[in-house]
Amino acid sequence: MKNVNAIVGTYDDKNGLTHGFVYNSSTNTWLSVDDPNGIGMTVVNGTNDHHDLVGFWGASPTNTGFVATLP
Repeated sequence: MKNVNAIVGTYDDKNGLTHGFVYNSSTNTWLSVDDPNGIGMTVVNGTNDHHDLVGFWGASPTNTGFVATLP
């Protein structure tokens, strides 16, 4: 799958916690994403054709970047 069908971003849940997401427009499915060290404060900024995600977690002014691969 090329990333042209993948939309990534961030959402806040009803408890005010921040999570990343990946939405696949060709299958109409979405996946919630949290860095294991930053559950509830994860931001996903981008993806590529290899299903790699980039983003960060943490509270300003201290954030930690991550790269993750989708299954």
